[in-house]
Amino acid sequence: MNENTLEKIYQERLEERLISYLAETNGISLEKAMDIYYRSNIAGLIHEGKYGIQYLDYKVLAQMLRDTEPELFENGCAAEAVNTSKEDLNTSIKAANTNTKTNTKAADTDTIN
Repeated sequence: MNENTLEKIYQERLEERLISYLAETNGISLEKAMDIYYRSNIAGLIHEGKYGIQYLDYKVLAQMLRDTEPELFENGCAAEAVNTSKEDLNTSIKAANTNTKTNTKAADTDTIN
């Protein structure tokens, strides 16, 4: 397998986990969770591999989606995609990356001690 194939498989599994988690935590069907996810700006960023967002944990991504695009959840997945500020998404991505690095360093420190 080449690098592109592995990346595609990883992305598909990430999307599966994220959609399932959205359905579970919001008490909605998988179909509605898929609709929310694929209408989101985060889905596009994951697909494009922008900012390394595809390497964040699916639970972090679900929370980012809920925080940055609440309209998708409130409007019952309206047929029109909701435009969210790229700046809001970038801020959330940077914060999530920082938190992930901090948590990893803390876990490493705990292991050493």
